[in-house]
Amino acid sequence: DTVLSTEEEAALRVRVAHSLYRQEMWLDALAAVESTLAFSEALSDETLAELYTMQAKLLLAQGEVETAVAAAEQAATYDDTLALPHALNALAKYQLFDYDAALTGANEAIDLDADNSLAHRVRGAVYTWQGKIHDAIAELDQALATDPDDIEALALRAYNYLALDKDEEAASDIEAMLSFNPDAPAVLWAQARYESYHFNDPLARVLIDQAIALDS
Repeated sequence: DTVLSTEEEAALRVRVAHSLYRQEMWLDALAAVESTLAFSEALSDETLAELYTMQAKLLLAQGEVETAVAAAEQAATYDDTLALPHALNALAKYQLFDYDAALTGANEAIDLDADNSLAHRVRGAVYTWQGKIHDAIAELDQALATDPDDIEALALRAYNYLALDKDEEAASDIEAMLSFNPDAPAVLWAQARYESYHFNDPLARVLIDQAIALDS
C-alpha cells in the first residue's frame, strides 16, 4: 500500500471514495475512506470532516445506522459549520425511530444551510409520521426544489398526497420516480400504496413482495 503522507494524497482517496459511492460500490468506498482515516494525525480538520461525513453516508447506505451516527457526530466535531453531517445524523436518528432527535438534527442542518435537501426530506418524514401532512409536503417541496431526483422525497410526497386524496399529484410523483429508477424499493413501496389506494390489492401485494425482496 502507498503510505499516505500528504493532504493531496488524502484528497485523491476522497475523490476515489466519492466515485465508488456514486457507483454504489459501498464496501470499496468504505475501505478507501477507512484506509485514509488510519493516517488521521497527518490530516487537517477539514479533510477529516469530509472523510467522516463520507463514512457516515456509506454506513447508512449499508444499513449500519448506529455506526453512522457516530461517524456523523465525529465529522461535526471537526467542522461544525457543515450541514451534511447534521443531516446524515438526522436521517440515522429517524431510521432508529428517534424522531425528536431526527427533527433536532434536521433543524441544525437547515440552520447551517437552508437549501440542504436531505434535512428537508428528514423533516418531511418526521412530519409525515406526526400526521402533519401539509407541513410534510411543504418540507418535501423544498427538498425536491434542490434535488428533484430524490426518490425518497418523491415517495414521501406521493404518500402524503394520497392522504389528502390528491390522486393526480401522487401519480405524477410516482411517474417521476419510475423515470429515475423503477426498481428502487422506495418506488415499489410508493406504487404499492397507490395501487392499494385504488383497491388494487393483488398488484399492491406483488409490489410489496418485490420491495421486501430488494430490501432484504
